[in-house]
Amino acid sequence: MAIQGGTEIYRKISSQIESQFPDYIREEGPNFVAFLKAYYEYMEQSGKAVEATRSLYDLEDIDRTVDSFVEYFRREFMKEIPASVLADKRLLTKHIIQFYKTRGSEESYRFLFRILFNKEIDIFYPGDLILRASDGRWLKDYSLRVSAPLNINPRSLEGLTITGVDSGATAYVESVSATTASGVEVFDLVIRNIVGNFADSERVINSEGKYATVNAFIGPTNTINVLDGGAFHNQNDIVRISGAGSTTDAVGVVTEVTATAITATLGNGGSGYTRENARLEITGGNGTGFAAKIASFASEPILTALNTDLIRPYASIPLNVNSETAFRGFAGANSAAMSATLAVSNVNSTLTDALNFSNASFYSINAIAITNPGYGYTTLPKIRIYDDNISLLNVDDGYGSYLGNNAFVLTSFAPGAIKTINISNPGANFNRYSNAIIYNSSQGNAQYIRSYTGASANGTANTKYTIRKTTFSGRGRANPRGVTEYEGRYVDTKGFLSWDHKLQDNYYYQEFSYVIRVTEELRKYRDIVKRLVHPSGTIQFGEVDSRSEVESIIQTVAGNYNILSGSQSESITATETANAVAIFTSFANDTITSTDTVDAYRTFNMTSGTESVTSTEAAQGQRYVLMSGYYQVQFANSEIQALQTAQIEPYAAITVETFDDTARLVTNTTSGSFFSNGAINANTGSISVGGPGSNLYIIPVGDSIDPNAIYQVNTIFSNTALTLRTEYIPVTANARIYYSTGP
Repeated sequence: MAIQGGTEIYRKISSQIESQFPDYIREEGPNFVAFLKAYYEYMEQSGKAVEATRSLYDLEDIDRTVDSFVEYFRREFMKEIPASVLADKRLLTKHIIQFYKTRGSEESYRFLFRILFNKEIDIFYPGDLILRASDGRWLKDYSLRVSAPLNINPRSLEGLTITGVDSGATAYVESVSATTASGVEVFDLVIRNIVGNFADSERVINSEGKYATVNAFIGPTNTINVLDGGAFHNQNDIVRISGAGSTTDAVGVVTEVTATAITATLGNGGSGYTRENARLEITGGNGTGFAAKIASFASEPILTALNTDLIRPYASIPLNVNSETAFRGFAGANSAAMSATLAVSNVNSTLTDALNFSNASFYSINAIAITNPGYGYTTLPKIRIYDDNISLLNVDDGYGSYLGNNAFVLTSFAPGAIKTINISNPGANFNRYSNAIIYNSSQGNAQYIRSYTGASANGTANTKYTIRKTTFSGRGRANPRGVTEYEGRYVDTKGFLSWDHKLQDNYYYQEFSYVIRVTEELRKYRDIVKRLVHPSGTIQFGEVDSRSEVESIIQTVAGNYNILSGSQSESITATETANAVAIFTSFANDTITSTDTVDAYRTFNMTSGTESVTSTEAAQGQRYVLMSGYYQVQFANSEIQALQTAQIEPYAAITVETFDDTARLVTNTTSGSFFSNGAINANTGSISVGGPGSNLYIIPVGDSIDPNAIYQVNTIFSNTALTLRTEYIPVTANARIYYSTGP
């Protein structure tokens, strides 16, 4: 090492001894010089004074210090970090200052658990599950539909801000999707941060002047122009709107109705009508489209000696003409048909001989049907029901009217013609130039029959019917807009009552509590966390991720095990960092010894046997034992019917929550083996709520162990029944239960 100044440190002093003496001493006393050099060479040996003093600079450097000094650095700079930390202590010492600077943050917690246990953690804040008034997160989505003309691929607008050339409106494009509507390629831009209102058919541009055109001809609809409101709808009814070419119906709510359609009531069915010639005629009324028809007839008594010959065609024929030939050739005669009897009659004939008399069946009008209520009526139309033949005879019905023309129908304005609709779901691909049908989802359009009972002209009971639909569908024109506003939605459950959020209790559910979820027990890290990273004024909770730990056990078993059958004795000793695992079936005696941070696990499938686990020096001894006998799920849901024949007393301590869809009740079906404080074919341990005995394998009879079939005990309320925190599938199969008997 070259000398550069007075501060230069030499590792070896002995190499400099000769140069420290004058020439005459080196010449006259070489032995003395050699003695001193040998002395210093001795003092430079490891552990001697010179070597120790000359190494002080190295000892104070964490990278060069000896291993025995690393512990002093730990005590000096990270006293609260335990000596058993798994991380490289030299490296940790160099970077501990960064840890101290971030104490209290989630990252500091994660760092601490990595160096202590080499484990990842989850941090949960119960305050996030506190129920707060008006805390729901409501989101509304908007889309802007564009198409040609364009000079850009609209997909490239994603992540950019666009501006309407005419309106000046702006929005941020979150995503872009393409579709085809009525043969036209269109692009839907999901937009956020909208300022202003985009105009239909205007161009939208990006910062580079690239443009696309707002498509307002085909797409979802935010409004609809009602052309024909139908009839009998109610305000707040839900309607479905289907347009020609639309791929998804729109949905809306009726907000306003009017009475501009027509309905009718059959008050009196009259008499003297034939099925062949009865007619319903609508006249008058200022409106469009009202239509009705005769729906059914009611039979009346047969009329006898009825003559239907008309004599009007004979008005200009002399009574002494007595042949059809003469009749046809007579001047002024018309070509009307005549009966054979009448054709040969003359002035000398009697009416009985000259005319045809016969029996005939006649009917009353029983029901009419409204086929179209019409729309836009301001005055009422009139309805007349008559028979083409009978009404012309002017046969008095005896009550001031004539047969075949005496039915009575009253018209009136029908309520519930739709005037306006509030669209809640805009649907898809409506064409603004095509009609859309408005169907009432709340009431439907099934047949509806309205009866009316009154007195007929002859004073007898008269019940008649008007048939119509519960609602008549309307008709309108959708108005696709460039910007579509979709129905809003909640993005979380924070504001929902009776959901997964809780009332604040100022202990667990509060703003200043947090939960550490890790596969380590709380007692192992509680004090370290509080000393190093725990923020003042907060409260700490810990949850053991038992599923991860059991999965780790299963993975270990899969790699290190001996499977024995029959009557066996087995002894396994594990040292250093090995894992010792044994699985036994049938009768078994076994001993597992675990030393020096060794984990010892063993699983038994047995009907009888003895067992012991020895664990020393921070070792963990765990065992999972299969209880003898069968167990089954007794209640798979909240139905009380399953308990109707059961004694109430065994269930006295069960809360209502026990019988919900997640906490399944498991019952012991074998006498002599109990869940709580009973004989469970194990010499130590018991099933419990919390702790080692709370984690169960429930294996249906005939199945093998499923590493994912881990269940936790929720409540033990008797020696023969318990509930689970998670759903057991299959819900009714008999099963064996494995449980942990050790810490």
